[in-house]
Amino acid sequence: MPRGTITAFDAGKGSGTIKLQTGAAVHFDVSVATSPHLGAGRPVEVVTGLDRAGQLVARLVLVDEGGDESQPFGEGFAALQRAGLLREWTEHEASKHLEGATRLTREDAGQLLLAYYGSKTLTARAKSDRVAYLDEHFGDSPVVPVEGLAALAPPAVRDGLVAAAKRAHPFSLGTVLAAFNAALQQEGLALHYYLLDADSDRYVLVALREDDEARAAQQTVLRVVS
Repeated sequence: MPRGTITAFDAGKGSGTIKLQTGAAVHFDVSVATSPHLGAGRPVEVVTGLDRAGQLVARLVLVDEGGDESQPFGEGFAALQRAGLLREWTEHEASKHLEGATRLTREDAGQLLLAYYGSKTLTARAKSDRVAYLDEHFGDSPVVPVEGLAALAPPAVRDGLVAAAKRAHPFSLGTVLAAFNAALQQEGLALHYYLLDADSDRYVLVALREDDEARAAQQTVLRVVS
């Protein structure tokens, strides 16, 4: 996933500019950022795309909040399982995909998630774990798979989620998830959609975590975006 630095941000307008490591300057809107801390100098990772005028823009801005981004392999794997991920694997099975790794980084975790779920279609594993997997090229498309994401929710609330998403503005992955979560809260359900950035040129959307799993996800090497 391309990295860069915020060079300017206007809080009043809710927009700013990011300079990528390639030297390109990319405009972004606050609605696609994962943190309110958007001052100049803040390092970020960016999913880019083209707007209708053919200009490069940011579809998703993952703000670097700092902190240690690795754990001993066994601890990191156990943390992922507490978050409801990789449920069918043993630690030994997982380690086969990262030969020689003694610590688990965000990039390593992304490789494990890709190996385990491994498809952009809703596999049995992904459906069981309530995970929809999207790669960074999704950022090049204005289409958000609303119905597919809503399908991870209980049948009784799916239509309500789709209706809420259609009212989201500006329309983006971030605003759709916010609309979903607001609708779930209104229904009194202790469930939440989370975006997990795994730093593997991919990001995974993890849907409908129970409260204990959501708290556990915050303790993994993954970056949890609510």
